[in-house]
Amino acid sequence: AQVVLAVAAELPQWFPVLPLERIRGEVLVLRHAAFTECSAAMSSGGYLLPLGGDRALAGPTFYSADSPRRSGEWSIAEIRKNLQACVPIVAEAEIETIWSGVRTLLKHDREPVVGAVPGAAGLFVFSAFATKGLLQIPWLAQALSAVLQGQNNSIPNYFSSSRLAPDFWLRP
Repeated sequence: AQVVLAVAAELPQWFPVLPLERIRGEVLVLRHAAFTECSAAMSSGGYLLPLGGDRALAGPTFYSADSPRRSGEWSIAEIRKNLQACVPIVAEAEIETIWSGVRTLLKHDREPVVGAVPGAAGLFVFSAFATKGLLQIPWLAQALSAVLQGQNNSIPNYFSSSRLAPDFWLRP
């Protein structure tokens, strides 16, 4: 049997020795007629993902999950500030929704952890995407799927779970 732990913000509960940090952040669903012309996601100081029609997902903010949740006004201003240089229309886009959530990152390199869990046959991990999940999850899911099907392992070493010492995976 094979099991994939895609547990996002709850990864520290499964592997408490891993050097993980839980971070909170917000994203916005924006509306603007100009978004109807957007056909691809972009990432530069933040990201903008077309949702179809005049809607787009914009974000993210991030800060420690242990600190109090920031105000909606702060989150909106931060997302707009980070994207405005590349996508000026975010300044005038209507805000449809603001979402807040918690995600996990690996402290020392802020890269996801994908692949077999050392010392646990049939157990795989797909997590710690932090703010990069939007762009990385689709192709890393394909790479992990190939591994699960016994095909060539194309998970880059800098994302691979094997880059972490086996001691990190053991419970204290």
